[in-house]
Amino acid sequence: MGIGLYGLIEKRSLGDGLGRSAMMQLPAEAWIGPFSTPVIPLGGPFALSPFGVLVATAFLVGLAVAKARARSQFLDDRLIHSAVVWLVFGALIGGHWGHALFYEPAHYASNPVELLYFWEGLSSTGGFLLCIGLMVVFFRRAKKPFVLYGDCLAYALPAGLFWGRLGCFAVSDHPGTLSQFPLAVKGIHPMPRVLCLENGIDYGGEPLNASCQAFHEQTALHDLGLYEALFVLALFAVFRRLGR
Repeated sequence: MGIGLYGLIEKRSLGDGLGRSAMMQLPAEAWIGPFSTPVIPLGGPFALSPFGVLVATAFLVGLAVAKARARSQFLDDRLIHSAVVWLVFGALIGGHWGHALFYEPAHYASNPVELLYFWEGLSSTGGFLLCIGLMVVFFRRAKKPFVLYGDCLAYALPAGLFWGRLGCFAVSDHPGTLSQFPLAVKGIHPMPRVLCLENGIDYGGEPLNASCQAFHEQTALHDLGLYEALFVLALFAVFRRLGR
């Protein structure tokens, strides 16, 4: 998910014509960051991270809201519970395959076994597409109307997605462009060496020296994960209002 986006950011930052004086002013109004999130290794490729915890919370919250919606519409909420189990697998498999197709097709074509590494690289678009297909099949097999039950799941989507996008925010998965916006986040530039090089600051090799690290931590970017979390939270409030 990140590699193609990071490349785009690098190209934009290299070509935006911002000088050092302009760059030094950018973080002045940003309120958030820098921060780091803890990761607890669990063995092998697995680890307990804020992203994973928040995504799990997203499914639990979405399940609760969808079941409540189903009961209010006199539908069988047990089917919603079974459907969400399928959605978990659909989000993982479709998300990973979407990442492979949309962001790194050449890499996965050369390393097809990595298509099975569902814990690496996720695309929300890929997850949505597979989940929609799975739900059509699931409710047809259950001989229940997809439109009615699918509406309950769609109603709950913003409530769950809010927590999922907070997970993206926690790991700075969707950095945008340089900004002075108050909700911009400091210290999330994906290529700090490029950032320092553009602004005449010696980055000192590996690891970054103190001056480059300080400059990186005081430079703010839009965080699209945070913005979408706020957007879907507002959207859920609209859904709640209209759902009455």
